Parts: sequence; structure tokens; C-alpha cells
Amino acid sequence: MNERYRYKKENNCFFVIDREKQNEKKLLCNFVAEILEEEERLLDNGNTQVRYKIKGQTKKGEPLGLIDITSNEFEQGKWFSKYWGRKAELNDLDQPKSKVLKHIQCAISKYSKNAESTHTSYLQTGFQKTKSDEYCFLFENGAVTSEGIVNTVSCTLPKRMQFYHLPETFASTDQTTEAIKAVFNLLDFSKTNPCLGLLLSTAAIRAVVSVWLPVEEYVFLVGPKHTFKTSTVKIVQSFFGSWDINKSLLSWESTSAALESFAIKSRNGVLCVDDFVYPDVSNRRNEFTVKAEQFLRSVANRSPRERANNHGHALDSDLQLNCLVVSTGEHPPRNVNESLHQRGVYFPVKLGDIDTDTLSKAQNLANQGIFAQALIAFIQYLLGDFEKNKSRAEKWFKRQTEVNKRQYNLSDRDASHMASFGVAWTFFRKFAESTEVITHAESAYYKKQVNSDFGALMTKQTKIYSTDIGVLFIKGLRKAMKEGRAHVTDAVSGMQPTGVDPAKVGWQSNKRNGLWVGWRRPKQRDIFICGNIDIDELIALLPEHDRPLFSNGPKRFWKDLKMHKILICKETGRNSSRAKIPAAQYGEEIRYHVSMKVFDNSSTADSALSAKPNEDKSEQTSKKSEANKVDKSNEALRRSKPRQKKKIAALKPIKRF
Repeated sequence: MNERYRYKKENNCFFVIDREKQNEKKLLCNFVAEILEEEERLLDNGNTQVRYKIKGQTKKGEPLGLIDITSNEFEQGKWFSKYWGRKAELNDLDQPKSKVLKHIQCAISKYSKNAESTHTSYLQTGFQKTKSDEYCFLFENGAVTSEGIVNTVSCTLPKRMQFYHLPETFASTDQTTEAIKAVFNLLDFSKTNPCLGLLLSTAAIRAVVSVWLPVEEYVFLVGPKHTFKTSTVKIVQSFFGSWDINKSLLSWESTSAALESFAIKSRNGVLCVDDFVYPDVSNRRNEFTVKAEQFLRSVANRSPRERANNHGHALDSDLQLNCLVVSTGEHPPRNVNESLHQRGVYFPVKLGDIDTDTLSKAQNLANQGIFAQALIAFIQYLLGDFEKNKSRAEKWFKRQTEVNKRQYNLSDRDASHMASFGVAWTFFRKFAESTEVITHAESAYYKKQVNSDFGALMTKQTKIYSTDIGVLFIKGLRKAMKEGRAHVTDAVSGMQPTGVDPAKVGWQSNKRNGLWVGWRRPKQRDIFICGNIDIDELIALLPEHDRPLFSNGPKRFWKDLKMHKILICKETGRNSSRAKIPAAQYGEEIRYHVSMKVFDNSSTADSALSAKPNEDKSEQTSKKSEANKVDKSNEALRRSKPRQKKKIAALKPIKRF
């Protein structure tokens, strides 16, 4: 208001004094209030919104709850009745209500001189250029700068994303040194599967470096049930803040719009989405396929879909997608375009790959914020020379992409995916080396180890995400027989097959196990499946997560297998075979000849299952020799690992301002 009025706080009430009426004093309201903090928040459309945190007290001394309102709400003056109810009352003055509200607004402003300086809040995590023209890395409760941690800037995140939370306290520099070493130790997370160590040690680092090398890929940890996939990716998420490892991750049950919104906010970070499993209801299987196609493609292309408000008008947003999505699932998305799989980096895991004691130790470190401490120190290192590191990243990326294409015979896209992780790992090695956490010799060893393991992984990508139903059928049927859930009989005698391990064909101690499915010819070592078997019973023998891929009707089921070159039939237009089976009885004339010799004592079954249907033997042999070379080089590399120095220099301490 103008200079005519002044305001006074007395007995927990606000008063207005009118100078033109001989300093007449009138009661405004039965409470007092104060602005504790002023926050400047950046909106989706690029505009800025100012918010106030206000607390109050009634005339009787009762506290009024802390509220968070916009500056527009504050100016309108109806907020106190909305949030504080009948406890907050206006005095009935001989003036319009709007004028009374304006008086209260002015009184609160006068007595809020001690409010904290403006706090700026953004809508995304990650690197942000502040008003002071310096870069920082935003978290939900503060930001990391090159000099330490500040509380004057942060980001506003949904409750499901508050794992981007800086630890309240930081350990000593010696413990920060141990935290950095713990990241390198993650490379040995699994004795049988180096891919898991790669995922844990490089994923979060790759996400941070996306400020210079935008994310054009997604990560998918794929494997059967009970392989600790969820527990593994929770460790990845723990790099971005102190977080209870027992909390649940985001789920694929969320809508694609919600997942995309979370991904937009996770700039330069990771977004872990758990448990991609097709529902049992058939109409929802297509829903999950479409969701995976839309969301993962948007992430890899960095192009969120356009959205509209309730009136159909487009919503303008300057926010871009640039986060690394880490998903888990029993199998990759199926019936999607091949180009979607080419945008992913698939990490396989199987039963027995993860030792529970090793997992527990890593989880304890995650719960203590050890990995977060290592990442915060790494971010400080990157911020120390932001522009120089940017030019380094671009230069290293181009060079490593060309090397990957030549050395591992990768496609342009696979080579660039591998290079982006490689550049991130190079930054982390140089950071650890510059702080004398590791020696130059150790840095060279870790470089070779990651490059070698990553190269082996990228050459197997097609095999990992391939979902040939013919191969899955043979694998599932063979597994059912080994587990005693199905069996075949000899095509001549009708009894236990000869020339083969009985356990492989569903027999034990000359007794049949499970469902009878057909016959095995001893000389040809192939099988014929009886056409009278109920298709639902046959599909039920397969792993649960593979069953939705197969057609329920018998005609379509056998036609699909023939299209995938699993059935042999010399007559055009037929799926069944007319081959004679001496042991067959009347009514069993319809039979299906399975082409793969998977029930003998040789190792041809495994080699056949690991090859693509249209891949010839020479290609299989060359790929096998390449894999053997990589495995031998990995083994030699691990044996040549240099010893670490006992004495390690202290790091620059992490300060909180």
C-alpha cells in the first residue's frame, strides 16, 4: 500500500494504522504470519514461478501449519482460509474485503524481512547453468558444485523420484577414497558373468557424461526369475543418493506417459524401471509391447511425444529427454521392430551368476551412500574444468567409435553405444588416477578389462534379444524332458529309447515320466510329435514366460513352427509328416517331424540352439572362434592384474555450504 498506512504486530495479531485519520489503529486479523523462504521454480514452458513457504500463529498462540503457495495465490489473499480454515479470521472493517486482504499481504511482507534468500528450484536433475553463469549438478535437496554442495539450488521431483537425494552427512576423505575403489571392485561382482560388473560400475557414470554425449540407448538386464535382477539395478540407482535399498523401483505397470515424464526429469541420471513381464491376459500383452515400443524408442531418440491439455491444446515444453533407462525383465520386448532392439544394450543374467554374499555386501555399501559419495566426488571433478572436459568427450567418442568398429566388427550403432560407455569409463579412470586412488598401471588394466568385456557383450547382442519361437520350443521341450515332465518312446519298440541318456528323453529306471509327446528314431536321432496331443498341454510344458508367444490353435501352432524351420515336411502345403513310425498305433497317423537333433549325447544341440535359424555352419564356427579368443584374452588380462599400492593419497574433501 502507499505511505498512508503502516502496520504493527501486537499480541499475535496484525493491525493497520491510518496516518490520515490521526494514526487510527484497527485490527486486521486474529493471527500473524511470516514468509520463511522464497523459492524461484522453473516451469515446463520455460517461465519462472515464485513460491513462498509461510508459517503462522493464532492470537491464542496456536501454531498454524507450514504452507507452500505461489506468489499469485499470496497476492489473491484467499490462501489462509483455504489452508488454515476457521482458525484464521479477518476483522470486519468498513472497507472492501479485497482491501483488507491487501493490508494483510503488506503486513506479512513487512515482518518477513528475515526470510531466507531466494531458493531456485528446477524441474530436472543433472547439470544446470545457474544465474551466476556456473554449472552445478542438481539433486532433490541441493546441488553439487566444483567447490562442494550448496542448498540454494535444487530440483523439484515427484515422490517416486526422491532417490536423487544427497546424503545428509559425508564421510572422511579416506572413506571417499575407499568409495571410489569400491566402484572398481564392482567389476568383479560376478565370477561367472562379467557383464554384471560392467553394468554396475559404468551405468551411472555413463548417465552423468550424457551432458556431453547425449543418451541414444537404453539398458536392459534380462534373465529368468530368481536371478536378483531387481536387487542389481537398485545398486545402480543408489549411485544418485542415499536411498533405502528396500524401497521399490518404478514399474512397467505405469503408463507410458508417466514413465516418459519421469525420464524427462531424470536428466543426466538413471531411471530404473523394473519387471518387464507380459501379463497372462492376452489383450494386455499387446499393451505392454506398444508401451515398450513407445517409451524405449522415445528415450533412445531423445524425443518425448507431444502432449495436449484437457482442451486439446498442445503443451509447450523446452524439457528434453536425456537419461539412461535401466530396465529389468525375464525377456526383451517381443514383436517389436528390430530397430528398437538395436537401440538397446542387453545385459544377460542367469541362475547362479550372483553370489548372495557378494550381493549383500554391495547392498550394504549402497545403503550407506558409499557409491553416491564416489559419484559426487566424480561430478566435482568434471565440474572443475567443464568446457575442457566437453571437448575431450567429443574427441574420445569419435576415436573410440572407429576403434570399436574395426576391432569387434560392430555396426555403427553398436560401436557408438560401446564408445559412450567407454568414454565415461575413461573419465572415471582419469579421475581416480588424478587423485591417486589408482596407479597409471592399474588404470591401463581397468581400461583393457572393460573394453574387452564390453566388446564381447556387444558381439552377442542379437543372440541375447533374439526370440525365435522355434528355438524356444526346442529348448523348452528338452528342459521338460530333463525335468521329468514329458517323455518320448522309441519309434520301433515303443519302449525306452536306445542310444541316448534316458534322462534326456524323460525316462528314469525304465519308467516313463510326465506327458508322452511322441517317438524318437534311434538311427536318425530325431523325434516325431504325435498330432493327437492337446496343444494347450504341449504349450504348458514350456517356460511360463515363453507361452504367450505361441498360438493356441493347433493349425496355427504347427504352421508357426514350420515357418521357423522347425518342422520337416517334403510335401508342399503340409505341416505334418507321412514318415512311417512302426510303434505308432491306429489313430496316430498325424505326426510332426522336428528337424533338430536335440536328444542325442553330442553337443550339437547346444550349438544349434545358440545359432540363428538362417546362419550357416561356417558363420557359427567363425563366431565361436572369435568368442574363444575374447574369453582367452579376458582370462589372461585378469591374471595380469597389477597390485594396488598400500598408501593412497587423500582426496579433496567434499564441503557443504
